[in-house]
Amino acid sequence: MTSPLSDPRTPTARPRTRADSLPALTRLVAWQAALMSQDRLATAAAQLVRDVAIGLGCTQVALGWQHHDRTALLAVSSPSALGGATAALRNTRAFEAAMDECLDQDGVVRWPEAVAPADPIPARPTILPIAQAHAALVQPPGGQAHAVASLPLRAGGHCVGALTLCWDDADHLATFDADTLGHQLALMAPWLALLARHEQPLWRRTVRSWGAWWRESSRRRRGASAVLVLLVAGWLLWPVAQELGGRARLDGEHERSLTAPTDGFLQAVHARPGDRVRAGQALLALAPQDLEVDARRLESEIAQHQNAYMAALARADRAQMGVHLARSDEVQARLQLVRRDLGRTQITAPMDALVLDGDLSRSVGMPVRRGDTLMRLAPDRAPRVVVEIDERDIDAVRPGQPARLALSALPWETLALQVERVQPAARSVEGANVFEVEARLRSPVPDGLRPGLTGVVRIEIGRQSRLQTLGGRAVDWLRLQWWRWAG
Repeated sequence: MTSPLSDPRTPTARPRTRADSLPALTRLVAWQAALMSQDRLATAAAQLVRDVAIGLGCTQVALGWQHHDRTALLAVSSPSALGGATAALRNTRAFEAAMDECLDQDGVVRWPEAVAPADPIPARPTILPIAQAHAALVQPPGGQAHAVASLPLRAGGHCVGALTLCWDDADHLATFDADTLGHQLALMAPWLALLARHEQPLWRRTVRSWGAWWRESSRRRRGASAVLVLLVAGWLLWPVAQELGGRARLDGEHERSLTAPTDGFLQAVHARPGDRVRAGQALLALAPQDLEVDARRLESEIAQHQNAYMAALARADRAQMGVHLARSDEVQARLQLVRRDLGRTQITAPMDALVLDGDLSRSVGMPVRRGDTLMRLAPDRAPRVVVEIDERDIDAVRPGQPARLALSALPWETLALQVERVQPAARSVEGANVFEVEARLRSPVPDGLRPGLTGVVRIEIGRQSRLQTLGGRAVDWLRLQWWRWAG
């Protein structure tokens, strides 16, 4: 918009000379140097209004910044001149209304507005800007401001704020060069806009960047972006099977320990860990020599007691007959125990099983004591799967839920499971509390499954969207932290 004060036909306008531009250039360099030495928007705005007020002889200079389609007062050259709390609020709103009036018209607004004299040559009529808010700044007549002018601040091709200048003498307005000040502000407004963007929150800067990218993009790119956003939203919101993961290991359905039946020496070893054995198959053999000697000794004692009994019978000595008969029965019982131990020197497999532990192949001849564990066996059947579930997720696990197992030894094959039991107590594993969940294999058991293998299990606990799955744990953690600190 061309102001009448800058019109060549206006009597106050005069051609600019090189001498007139030198003070303006010096003032611009000083203002710009002082402005760019500030790293905060508020301090930079305060520096600018002070410099403008001193350089142009203004009684008051105010700078407003556009925020959500309205202007907010950012800095004034003399904050004390606004008055008390009530007066300051009223004056602040008056300044903001004047700045909104300037930005709505996107041009310089003055009050009182100078009108060009009548031109005898017909020309295009002069359109005066609306200046009601500026006139309100001058009221009442006894106030400090007698002339007001506002200029928009532009950066990046659009208005970002406005600068309002007040004088105590209307004659200053007649000599005010709005074009020169506008050019000076055009060089300083981008720095203010950069500081304003730097102080915005990250989410607002992101939204602003996306908005600028959207406005500058072609229609085809906008369509592709919209389709991509819809696909991602559909992927996040579409209900899918929710799964819980946990470490798993294979255990035997139950384990059987083979212990030494008696004191003796290891004579032979017929199986080693990893061997599959059948029921009745010999596993270990203890040396029977000591037991055989005990058996022959007891047999000789029995024969002695029987001979003594027959001698007492021939003498008709009933007392001696009873004594030798009782001693013979006692030795006979001891002989039965020795013969039983002698039969147990061959340790056999009680069932079809897999030998888990007990490599005694290099311990032949070593003494063993009654009760020493020699071997551990696991039934040669489908092993039990034990899954470690974090305590935060255990509430969602129920018996009967389907699951899938991927073993480290067989990563290319997934085995179907079914949850059977949840252990009632937790235990600490690597600093985390976990519950053990027992599961049973439903798919055919492949060859090579052995107790002790580890892998990963995924348990299906229901259906919900991926967004709920991803955000549920974060929300639960935030709730727990809030309750911990806020109670």
